[in-house]
Amino acid sequence: MIDTSSDQDLRELLSFARHFFSMEGAEVVETLQTDSRNPAWPQIDLEWGGIELGSYGTRTIDGLTWTYGTGVSEPRFSHVTELVARS
Repeated sequence: MIDTSSDQDLRELLSFARHFFSMEGAEVVETLQTDSRNPAWPQIDLEWGGIELGSYGTRTIDGLTWTYGTGVSEPRFSHVTELVARS
């Protein structure tokens, strides 16, 4: 897991996002992603049916730390909802 002082903020943001997606019927899977260009900055993706719904993480630059998240990516979320409904 990401080792920063903002880990609790990230967990809370992920919890809110998971709750929203589940209320919309999504069966969300959480995956840890790393970037070979910035291995110190992993991010967590929430996926449904193998398609990313959002990315979430924490960054620190020049002593400033923040937590970020996609929120709801449209029209991607609606597209995934339609694909899953058809299968």
